Amino acid sequence: MGGLIEQFLVLAMQFLSLPMVIFALVIFALVFIQRSFIEAIFKKVKDNKIWREAFVPCAPIINGILLALLLPGFPYPEALANIPGGGVLCGIVAGLFSGLIYRIFKKMFYDTFKKMIVDKFSKKDSEENTEEKS
Repeated sequence: MGGLIEQFLVLAMQFLSLPMVIFALVIFALVFIQRSFIEAIFKKVKDNKIWREAFVPCAPIINGILLALLLPGFPYPEALANIPGGGVLCGIVAGLFSGLIYRIFKKMFYDTFKKMIVDKFSKKDSEENTEEKS
């Protein structure tokens, strides 16, 4: 049983590798562009139940599959790269997790820049206060 857990952890770490994270972010970006473009052209599509409940949830998976088929040389995780359909499976998984990975990436990016900006302005304020007291 311990070997199964180790194999799962290895596979999970391979799916969280930088190429797979970038792959998922590309899928998210493609879906965002497609959705924005279609919703800008067809204004009433947002109100369509099929659009909201079928296309929007399935678009990342479909884009992941298509991208995997278009990029057969992409560095997919070792465990799946050598099996037939392994790239497509990676595309499905990346599509399923693309929204989550985007939200995590956005939060990390926002927190990092917020900290940098706060640190920069707090240094300026402390330098100005020191100069005024002198």
